[in-house]
Amino acid sequence: NVLRLRILAPLETLFASRKQKAENLLQKWSVFLKEGAVTKQLQDLTATMEAIEQERQAEVWKAFCHVLEQFATVFAGSQISLE
Repeated sequence: NVLRLRILAPLETLFASRKQKAENLLQKWSVFLKEGAVTKQLQDLTATMEAIEQERQAEVWKAFCHVLEQFATVFAGSQISLE
């Protein structure tokens, strides 16, 4: 339950956000990743995987980060809603 609350509280804050600039939304996403300890949890999860699977997961994470960078570029200054 503690883990669930630690993840859900920042996630609820992220999804409760009203229409706002893309930069602010990405900043809230960053807060979610930190407060939810998502990076640490992913590291713990991949620590038990074989090296090839770890590399594949790292590539997926890099691709996801690249998509976020493109999102920031394309929607810079735009008002965005998560709805």
